[in-house]
Amino acid sequence: MKHPAWMWSAGLALGLLTQSIEPAHAATSNTPLPDAVELHGRRLTLNASGTGVKALVVQVYLVGLYGSNRVGQHQALLNDNGARRLTLKMLRDISESDFKSGLQDTLEATPALTRFGQQVRAIVESLPLDQGRLKHGDTLTIDWQPEQGLRIAFNQRPCFGPIRQADLFQALLRLWLDEDPRRSVLQLERPVDDTPSRVSAWKALP
Repeated sequence: MKHPAWMWSAGLALGLLTQSIEPAHAATSNTPLPDAVELHGRRLTLNASGTGVKALVVQVYLVGLYGSNRVGQHQALLNDNGARRLTLKMLRDISESDFKSGLQDTLEATPALTRFGQQVRAIVESLPLDQGRLKHGDTLTIDWQPEQGLRIAFNQRPCFGPIRQADLFQALLRLWLDEDPRRSVLQLERPVDDTPSRVSAWKALP
């Protein structure tokens, strides 16, 4: 699956859409992603993380995937049906239009996800953005609980859900979690298998 979007590209945020960029790198221990979070009384552990960068220098966001079970294999991330949280923490400003178009581009590049385009646009429009921008320090959380469904919050302010639609959560997750670990933005925190190395470079779509 291609990732022609802001999720891993600083190009959109900087207006450099034709620049070559490097794939995301696993977040390190000194990044502001906690090792665990609490979701309605349930402890979730950080299982995978990534950093969006341009030219190995300009960091745009951190993304982390938390789960109720500790996972050490990429396939287990894909198969996990338990409670999960996807956290996106902005390290730079990005406009709402770039945010929305980046998501849409990724969905359109993945035939299995195109049917979720209208719902993804509705989610973006529900975010209480300041002056139409996601800003440095903003945090988006996308939560899934089997018994409650999908909930989305922006800077801890609920803005979408609850909705019992597991396939929508999976579609949002797939924006960062590819079936091929070499092409996935999210990388395991504690891998126990031989995960192939990442591809050398990507290009953002114009």
